[in-house]
Amino acid sequence: MPAWAVVVAILGAIGAVVTIAWCAWVAVGAFRHRHDPRAATREEVEQAVERAKEELKHDILEYFNHWRAVPEKSTGQLVAAAPPDRFKLLEEAAKAQREHRYAEAVAHLRAALTPGLPEGERAALLTLIGNSLLNLSRLDEAQEAYEKAVTAAVEAGDEQARAAALGNLGNVYRDRGDLDKAEEHHKQALGIDRRIDNRGGQAAALGNLGLIYWRRADLERAEEHHKQALEIHGRLARRVAQGEDVAHLGLICHDRGDLEQAQEHYQEALGLHRGIDNPLGEAQDLNNLGNVYLSRGDLDKAEEHHKQALDICRRIDNPLGQANQLRLLGFLAERRGQPEEARRLLKEALALYERMGAGGQGPDKVRAALRRLEEAGGQEKPPRRPRKRKE
Repeated sequence: MPAWAVVVAILGAIGAVVTIAWCAWVAVGAFRHRHDPRAATREEVEQAVERAKEELKHDILEYFNHWRAVPEKSTGQLVAAAPPDRFKLLEEAAKAQREHRYAEAVAHLRAALTPGLPEGERAALLTLIGNSLLNLSRLDEAQEAYEKAVTAAVEAGDEQARAAALGNLGNVYRDRGDLDKAEEHHKQALGIDRRIDNRGGQAAALGNLGLIYWRRADLERAEEHHKQALEIHGRLARRVAQGEDVAHLGLICHDRGDLEQAQEHYQEALGLHRGIDNPLGEAQDLNNLGNVYLSRGDLDKAEEHHKQALDICRRIDNPLGQANQLRLLGFLAERRGQPEEARRLLKEALALYERMGAGGQGPDKVRAALRRLEEAGGQEKPPRRPRKRKE
């Protein structure tokens, strides 16, 4: 046999070994098969690989979808076409996201963003990176990732991926307090998703628009949008999103003064989020329950719930959540007549807001409270008697 033929034969054998090893790794690693993979038939190994890919796609769509949109089609392509090294990075990223180690998820996803990746898959990967960065309140980096995702989606002609990236950009603007730009982006995303009949994207956009209207005190429109989102998420069995929709309906009841109904919604959302181990949602539900107790004048229970929410936000390294809880605890300390404690908490909150470049009512209220405390001087005062709200 000629030398070149021998070389070709050796290379072919090596390629076959690599392929078999990859299939066996997926079959064993992803699903923990108890049998020896060498004893599996070719059909069984192929089926195991397909199951691994479907499971990874499901995990990505579930755990990267907290208040965000994920392009299902291009995400599926990203997983299906992934070579062994990228598949492992995606799997590690999904595991880190599920366990709320968002910085690790970002690192794995960035490592998977290699040159030569098709533009549609690149758009999906950039969107996932942006979603994890948004969980960390790293707004500038998230915005950069989403803007690159929009560009890649346009290059690929992938309208679903473009809608997801636009909607997520809206979340960046909302977290900065720019509700007009947030609304503009969510409406663009909703228009695209309706045109291409993407139900998951429509639900995400409707829920996000509901939040915009709620922050503007347009409760009727907010309720309408959240109910539509909840109906779609229920049909799609998106558990994380269902919990958020229920919590948002509680916010609307709270603002209407119906504290009993608000508390019921918050408790339901808390049960859903604890049932699926979603601490970010759990922290928000505890925050909302704390606000209900504050409205009832029960400062002890309000403080208890806000401290629990703060502990969770610190554990999962969410600076925006930490700033919000420190702000509310500062307001509670002021209300109790404890100006020094109030200043300490509010200054810590303001430092976090400024480090993130966050705008809107949160930091503005902190600055106003600090000015108010400065003008009042440093003397301890008796706590203000809480005002009862009608239920």
